[in-house]
Amino acid sequence: MGNLLKGILVASLSPFDSEYRLDVKATHDHMAWLSKNRFGGIVCNAHAGEGETLTRKERKTIIQIAKEEIKGKFPIVAGVEAVAIPEVTELIKDAKEAGADAVMVCPPPIHGWVANLNPEIAVTYHQEIYKSIDFPQVLFRYRRDIPFSYPTSALVDIVKTVPSVIGIKLAGSDVMRYEDDVRALLALDKKITIMPAATLMSYYFFQFYADGGLTGFANFAPKMVIDLFDECKKDNVALARKIHNQIYGLARIIYGDTSVNIHTRYKVAAAYIGSIPSSRVRPPLNPVPESEQKRIYSAMVEAGLL
Repeated sequence: MGNLLKGILVASLSPFDSEYRLDVKATHDHMAWLSKNRFGGIVCNAHAGEGETLTRKERKTIIQIAKEEIKGKFPIVAGVEAVAIPEVTELIKDAKEAGADAVMVCPPPIHGWVANLNPEIAVTYHQEIYKSIDFPQVLFRYRRDIPFSYPTSALVDIVKTVPSVIGIKLAGSDVMRYEDDVRALLALDKKITIMPAATLMSYYFFQFYADGGLTGFANFAPKMVIDLFDECKKDNVALARKIHNQIYGLARIIYGDTSVNIHTRYKVAAAYIGSIPSSRVRPPLNPVPESEQKRIYSAMVEAGLL
């Protein structure tokens, strides 16, 4: 199971109709569009897919559609998030029954918890999930500014004590922290898939070490992200830098201020490229301002995507 994931994983989007219902046809079309790319996997129902706003039934439907459209070309990972172990267990069971090959387990959003001060809570959380259901887990380490961001020590303890952990998504743009995490994980006897998240910094992360990457940026620039990873793996720094320079302006806008809008910006760019029909997001999220949409469009033109 440890070799289940490799290469670039795309965090898919969730299209909604004018009544904010899941647009089933658009979801089929989106998954079919993604399936034509050389991905190492897809992650449904994560933050890029507005997983927090989806019902349990909708989450299962999206996984089923992904399985139908992808047809085994690459693995399906389902995002799950809940504090209660029984609840997260049910979400994992749902994902497994719907056809997912693994789950990406988000940190539990416990009020008042600062993971850096009490990392043992993170370790216990994943241990208890494993005791409840033995199904492949991908860890999601949040950016440093989020209270639930696991410290390196917790990552190491979880990987060492939870047999079902097969990979980790490392979010954030802190290069030093990324290197510290990777060095600690590579020192372990157990091999897991290490995937950075921030496309803005992928050029640097990929050059140091990565088994792949996990990003919603690939919803509208799949070839660029895949090529960037490939060229870094081949130590072709000049070509990798060229790709990085090509997407940098767009990435700066997508990953700019008000990070809660990162995933809504994904939708704007994906709608421009045609992988989804609309950039509509489900409340309480709000649409990207028109002025920012224009900036995204211009940056996509400059990057050669439009």
